[in-house]
Amino acid sequence: MASRPAGSSLKGSAMTKFWNRLSLSKRISFTFWVLCLIGGLALAGFALRSAF
Repeated sequence: MASRPAGSSLKGSAMTKFWNRLSLSKRISFTFWVLCLIGGLALAGFALRSAF
C-alpha cells in the first residue's frame, strides 16, 4: 500500500470517502456481494478446469 503510484492516491481517497459515506448495513451487503461474486467466479473456473 505504501508503494502506490502518485495517481492512485487520489482514487484511493475518493474510494475512502465513498466507503465512509456508506452505512454499516450497506458496507456489509456490498462486501457480501463482492465475496459471492469472487466465490462464484472461482467455482466457475474450477468447474471449467475439471470439465476439460
